[in-house]
Amino acid sequence: MPKVVYYLLLSLFLLILMFDTYVFFSSVGNFRDALDQALDAAIVAGIDDEDSRHGQLSLNYHMAYHAAEKTLKKNLKLDENMRNRFYDNPRFTLLVKQREGEGGVRQQQNGYILEGQFTARIELLCLKVLGIGSLPYSVSKTQDFLNTYV
Repeated sequence: MPKVVYYLLLSLFLLILMFDTYVFFSSVGNFRDALDQALDAAIVAGIDDEDSRHGQLSLNYHMAYHAAEKTLKKNLKLDENMRNRFYDNPRFTLLVKQREGEGGVRQQQNGYILEGQFTARIELLCLKVLGIGSLPYSVSKTQDFLNTYV
């Protein structure tokens, strides 16, 4: 009789481990896809329409950041505090830098580089059972765009 109990407990632990593996790897894929779409949304929402009529693209940081954050919340199904049942303590940062030209010289016509980073702690059942808590994970992406066109 005790062998059956041990096999049941082992099966339960393996089932939890499989579920946690699925949650972790699907979260990693979701983070990458959501960050990619958030950077695209930041570029689209942050471009000033008035400047684009004159052939120059300038980026409004606040509009870009809010569009990226809204897209992340929607794609990852986060609440207003950017929390989820599986994600704890998430942070999103967005940096806008000018692209460097030849010789490290920054030139306006070279465009901008958008750098986004999303960090969260993934809640896993196995770690809760062991008393560790959650597993931190961070994903970052860089996307550039030209700010002049003909």
